[in-house]
Amino acid sequence: MVLRKIQQGEKSSPLLSKIDDHFFEDASSYCSLLRKRLNTEKKPSRNLILSEQTQNVEKIIRNIYELREKKIMLAAMSKARGGSPPEKQFLPGEKQLFNSIYSLLIDTRNTLFDYNETKNPTSEKVPLKNQNNSEITNKVEPQINKDNHTVIRILENIPTFIGTDTKQYDLKKNDIVSIPDTLASMLIKKHVAEIVSMNP
Repeated sequence: MVLRKIQQGEKSSPLLSKIDDHFFEDASSYCSLLRKRLNTEKKPSRNLILSEQTQNVEKIIRNIYELREKKIMLAAMSKARGGSPPEKQFLPGEKQLFNSIYSLLIDTRNTLFDYNETKNPTSEKVPLKNQNNSEITNKVEPQINKDNHTVIRILENIPTFIGTDTKQYDLKKNDIVSIPDTLASMLIKKHVAEIVSMNP
């Protein structure tokens, strides 16, 4: 029996078996024919045989569909996780099912986890900001002299402290000073200073 052969093929392989594009339409028509014959059969013995045959055929067809459905779902999951499952044996309707499941999986990942396979968070640059929360653009060129000092503007009064160069600093708001790069970087990160651009 052709149906049992197809069923065994689906059971014995993790991949979809090759079947005719109109298999399920033809199978549905065959079931309709069996039910029609069952409804018109007058002999009880013959009616019983047709009833069992119809039930068996419908059960096999349903099992074939469910086996293929499971494989399609697993293939969509595999692709969503970066795999490359074979797609050439999909029936037209199965291809639509595969695409729908795959899209749903990706959309759900993006919604729940803000997942983006092409994004690399470690490569992003966080812009420096001053006290007014304004970005210091990359076009600003700090004034650095030969002693590795940076010219900065102080944004608020800073208590007296000893710098990395062992010097004592008493910095007030709006002071413009040239200090070691490491110290300047530290003050900028704390948002109490900003780089002074010497460009016009």
